[in-house]
Amino acid sequence: MEAAVEGKIKRTPEAKPAKEKLPVKAQTKRTTTKSATSKSTESVSELTYKGLPLSRLKNEIYYGDPNEKYIVKLTVLDSKKWEDLEVASRVSVELLNSFNHNVCKKKSEKTNLYHALDIGQIWLKKILAE
Repeated sequence: MEAAVEGKIKRTPEAKPAKEKLPVKAQTKRTTTKSATSKSTESVSELTYKGLPLSRLKNEIYYGDPNEKYIVKLTVLDSKKWEDLEVASRVSVELLNSFNHNVCKKKSEKTNLYHALDIGQIWLKKILAE
């Protein structure tokens, strides 16, 4: 909108429409890159629990920094159906040497994934503090 002021044209600020806020996405970012060996490679940023990374391979979940001396391995031994989902009902927890996975420092079995992850985090925090 323009207004004439003392023979000059002065622009008046127009009301800008309010930007619509979009819902916040999960904390993972997806990026696609192309390389010479493959058509496209998709990478996802790390999923973390209490500040440490989680990695999943089939029924195994690895918790902790692989560059540290110890990591936690969670293995889903049994699952049950709850509505439309498969929920872990028996989970094995192992505190392993990250450089030699055959050396198990501690081992336990829990009734759900939360309890298993929680005890694994406690073990990892204590042993890395030493």
